[in-house]
Amino acid sequence: MRTVSRVLATAAVAGLLTLGLASPAHAADPADCTMSPAGTDGLTMTCTARPATQTWHLAIFCTYWTHPVIVAGNRVTGNGTSEAHCQLGYEPDGGFFALN
Repeated sequence: MRTVSRVLATAAVAGLLTLGLASPAHAADPADCTMSPAGTDGLTMTCTARPATQTWHLAIFCTYWTHPVIVAGNRVTGNGTSEAHCQLGYEPDGGFFALN
């Protein structure tokens, strides 16, 4: 079951990257967005120059040993902060900007 989840998560990210709807962490996140820790189990992304009608969110990789899952943060329209947290036992391992 974990293998299926990992394959589906990887396929979902690959699909988003192929469609240009998401970018990998630290590679092509918008210049106006900054990522920072949110406690020990999450990350936040704050964007300050988004178009007023653009809806976006932070998506993070949460890893337990070698089993990554993707967790979506809250949706934001325009400027603001999106925050996502991993479940107990998982650790945040990067994130990416995603358009809705």
